[in-house]
Amino acid sequence: MIPERLNNLRNCFPPQVRIQGMSMRTFATRLLVLFTMGIMPVDAMAQRGGIAGGIGVNVGPNGPTLSGFGNVDLQKTTEFWADSQIQTILPQMELRVDQIIELCGLSEEEANRIRLAVKGVVSKRTAAASRQIEEFVYSSGLAEPPSDFERGPEVMQHDQLVFFSAHPVGDGVVALGADFKLAITEHPLWINTIEKTLTASQFEKYRQFRMDHSRKLLHLAIDYWVASLESDVVLSPQQTDAVTVFIRNELDKLVTMEYPASMRQATETVEKAFAGNSDSLGNLLTEKQTALRRMRLVQPAGPKASWGTAPNR
Repeated sequence: MIPERLNNLRNCFPPQVRIQGMSMRTFATRLLVLFTMGIMPVDAMAQRGGIAGGIGVNVGPNGPTLSGFGNVDLQKTTEFWADSQIQTILPQMELRVDQIIELCGLSEEEANRIRLAVKGVVSKRTAAASRQIEEFVYSSGLAEPPSDFERGPEVMQHDQLVFFSAHPVGDGVVALGADFKLAITEHPLWINTIEKTLTASQFEKYRQFRMDHSRKLLHLAIDYWVASLESDVVLSPQQTDAVTVFIRNELDKLVTMEYPASMRQATETVEKAFAGNSDSLGNLLTEKQTALRRMRLVQPAGPKASWGTAPNR
């Protein structure tokens, strides 16, 4: 179908690829718009399951309700997500195992035991995710559930998915933005295998290595946040140092072997603790700085329409 091919064409090119001053993404997008406006009505596209057909989302107390995605193939959608997850996680965890082998000097037998645990965790999570994807597809209105469909039992926290986006990619497939609440290294099977495989001294060496890594992530996020604050309220060098030390002392107690597990998680940790409260830094700021920060945090209530981004300066 032409709209699907145009949409795929648009996503194939990085933003820097240009033709006569216009990015290829923009060029393909304009072709898609012209096609839907001049050749086929948007409503007809939606009825035929086309990608350009008025995609919508309505978030209610029970989660999002999605519309305009056409005929969604549950099996293909689930397999698309699972394949993407496996292709990302398995290589990453293989590198983690190699890291442990080098750090702790494991034998081949010990290394194989950990590799087997990785495959076991991935298999368990993929199975748990498949059921959750099925329930999401039905509950969000992407597809009609069969008459005999029943929700499964409550999923354990370490296997729970969080859904945050959906993108039609054609042929009945929806690319679901979904990730597990907890990192794979926080899964009980992985933790138990590591603890049983490593000796006490090996585990302590590994634990300290991971703690240092988690702390580095957190401190990088803190430094970035303080630098942004410095730009907003004009901190003095002494204030910058004091705020940095204060936040580190407050948040370092949260650091574990696997938390924060990523830069995104580290950033969210800092923002959750300090970004939304103008008084969270106590007397480290002057009254003028606190007042300015409070003004920046205030947002008008009610619905908001956005169609661009603020100047990048």
